Amino acid sequence: MSKTLKDIITTVGARQALPCLRPLPSLQLQPRPQPPLPQPLQIIIAERGRFVAKPGQFVAQGQGRPCPYRPYRPYGVFCLCIFALLLFSCADLERNRFYEGDDPGEVGNLSSGGGQGNSSGSGGYSGSYGSVLHGGQTYKTVEIGTQTWMAENLNYNPGTGRALCYNNQASNCTTYGRLYDWATAMALPSSCNDDYCQVQTRHKGICPDGWHIPNDSDLQTLVDFAGGSETAGGKLKAASGWNNNSNGTDEYGFAALPGGIGTSDGIGKPVYFGGLGGGGYWWKANESTDISAHTWHISIAYSEKVDIGSTFKDYPCAVRCIKDSDEIPGSSSSGFVSKCGDYDLETQYCSNGTIKDYELVSHGGRTYKTVEIGEQVWFAENLSSKYAWAAAMTACPAGWHVPSNDEWQTLADFAGGYETAGGKLKATSGWNNKDDGSSGNGTDDYGFAAKQGGGQWWSATDEYSGAACPYVYYGREELSGIGLFGVCAKGNLLSVRCVRG
Repeated sequence: MSKTLKDIITTVGARQALPCLRPLPSLQLQPRPQPPLPQPLQIIIAERGRFVAKPGQFVAQGQGRPCPYRPYRPYGVFCLCIFALLLFSCADLERNRFYEGDDPGEVGNLSSGGGQGNSSGSGGYSGSYGSVLHGGQTYKTVEIGTQTWMAENLNYNPGTGRALCYNNQASNCTTYGRLYDWATAMALPSSCNDDYCQVQTRHKGICPDGWHIPNDSDLQTLVDFAGGSETAGGKLKAASGWNNNSNGTDEYGFAALPGGIGTSDGIGKPVYFGGLGGGGYWWKANESTDISAHTWHISIAYSEKVDIGSTFKDYPCAVRCIKDSDEIPGSSSSGFVSKCGDYDLETQYCSNGTIKDYELVSHGGRTYKTVEIGEQVWFAENLSSKYAWAAAMTACPAGWHVPSNDEWQTLADFAGGYETAGGKLKATSGWNNKDDGSSGNGTDDYGFAAKQGGGQWWSATDEYSGAACPYVYYGREELSGIGLFGVCAKGNLLSVRCVRG
């Protein structure tokens, strides 16, 4: 190969040199008045050790997510090597297109909002439906295995955030439901589209009472029941409404429709729509990075498949709600069984087999839950922002402070030592699987509920030229980084957990 990796990265337009790399938003979308020209590939190795691609930069299109998918440890050389592997695997990545219908004929005229499917599928669900009322509209519901799902996309307008009709046409809301950015779907502040936010294990979001936004575990249960990701798409798709004779059999009454997706550079910026008739995109509750969250989609390009990936949080997608069950959230992926049985997840937590009530603390216009762990009292969630070290030292409310190394060590000791404390402090859902495919979720023995993406925190202890920064990791059970081997530059933006005293 005559050119070095550096030459490719810094001097060559991605469209010409690397066909698997395309700009976001895709050129199939409704064009801007002055479409931007392709730019050279940009790599940003963020402080948290991952590549970050915002709209207008190029990303490898493996499952349509910023690459690499999982957060990696902050070793620049390692990250660069991973990215090099992605570059030279373009042939494989190319088939996993984020926007379906690279050939405009596949999805109709996207600039004018696409088109309805023009053929009928075989089969179709012949069972019974239930119903649920939400926001003045009655929705069909259907039992699929052990789960109960809405049988249509949500068309609820919460009155805040983005809840859009495709191409701003009300008829599309009637047929396909609304498209929501992630923060709106989760009923969280719009700032959560650009930062990590606290998500409940069973997160209601904008779903009706007794229902929630599906998490990774919920979706995996559905896909497994439908025969696995390679064939579930065809069984979940509606028997009509899809372009290019790509209708499904709708075996379970799920009736997935190709409602498309929106793209945007952020709140207050224009939204561009694409994919109507060719693909459906749905949110999950789990965050991937501070700017992206988990999604799943079905397309006409890979008609039978359910693709699971991540999407920028400010890209409007559809919502399907799932009914709450008696099963502990996350148990199907982690093997977790509660030691406490049933309890109110909003007001109570399970601490080593004992149900306790959260104590609440108001700070900065928000209310935070707190939990007792041994002789310590901790916030049960991170502060809503990330901080550089100096700012973090004054971020906690009066009577609370950023824990020192000794206090982190006390927590680790109570949880059985640092080798196993991470698994006991991690939340029971929302973590990526380990490299061997087993669950990366924890058992949350004490209500600490560490979330992926927010699982590295400041310590108040100076360590040489930086400061200690303990962390938990999806691939391990340790609470790592207490002391010298967890030093972070003080300018990094990390999470803060406050401890009382």
